[in-house]
Amino acid sequence: MFIQNVMAMQNGANGTTVGGASVGASYLNGTSKANMTLPNGALPLVDAVPATPRTAEYAANINNDGHIATASSNDSPGLAPPPTAASVTAADYKLTLKLYLVWKYPSGVYYSLANYDWWTNFYATAAAGVAPANTVAITHGVTAAPDYSRSNADPVTKTNFFYNNNARWVMS
Repeated sequence: MFIQNVMAMQNGANGTTVGGASVGASYLNGTSKANMTLPNGALPLVDAVPATPRTAEYAANINNDGHIATASSNDSPGLAPPPTAASVTAADYKLTLKLYLVWKYPSGVYYSLANYDWWTNFYATAAAGVAPANTVAITHGVTAAPDYSRSNADPVTKTNFFYNNNARWVMS
């Protein structure tokens, strides 16, 4: 099975600034800004499977042709629009994740076998500076490390807070 952790959140990853500070969203008036924040908890956080009750465990898709066995999983991260999205001139937010391949013993103990770093880069700008930000500036959006890492480093599995439904835009 897999467990995924959110390792970093970066507002302004592609250079969006207001008043010299990196921001996740800039607005038409040139002074308003919004950033993705975590009102509860601290990184790294569990990226929970959207289920009730929430769980850290992502199911593994196993393919075994008798010679080679592969395990895979998938995720489709999304980003809620910033507040007052109609006046946003840039939305600029990067989310860094680590997917852990783990073995789960009957006792419930996890043993990490490997991990894989990947990130998603949400970056949209306003055409000719006219809101809303509706031009996707980075079309591929998802990037992954060239290879996995063999590691027994433990993922975060228990927390009072999950990344999902915790991270939110805060306007200032």
